[in-house]
Amino acid sequence: MLIRSTSSGLPVQCSELEFRRFPPPTGQTCLEWVGPFAAAAGGYLRDENATDVCEYCQYKVGDEYFVPLHMSFDDRWRDVWVLFAYFIFNALATMLASRFLRFTKR
Repeated sequence: MLIRSTSSGLPVQCSELEFRRFPPPTGQTCLEWVGPFAAAAGGYLRDENATDVCEYCQYKVGDEYFVPLHMSFDDRWRDVWVLFAYFIFNALATMLASRFLRFTKR
């Protein structure tokens, strides 16, 4: 059984305030004008056939939020081990420093 994160594969529904609104060029629908960009960058158009105002949401699924952060759900266990190694290193460094770097008051 594969345990998924809460946002991995989850469809995103933007609220009214989260849509980017802009007018398409005269004679073009939103899909004709913004479609190639949305396909490459991710996200979705609210009404692909609109000709007066295009409404674009930059995320279609939850995974798209992590792409600019260079994070992937597939790297989760590697990241857990890196974090674990960080904690162990800091604990060992603290113990060694307290053992060998004793600064006594004069």
